[in-house]
Amino acid sequence: MAISPRPVPADVALAIVAATVPDVTVGVLLDDRMAGIAVGACTAVVFRFVLRTIITRK
Repeated sequence: MAISPRPVPADVALAIVAATVPDVTVGVLLDDRMAGIAVGACTAVVFRFVLRTIITRK
């Protein structure tokens, strides 16, 4: 188990904030809320994964 310099809730909050922009953008451009939610959810998962992989380990 890797030790993160940030607590898990902080990572989750960062992922949600990062996913909000594409979520709203896709939802408005396609005029489809479900597509926006799907893109936002995928972005949040990918963003959290990337955060975990770029953390330097001691």
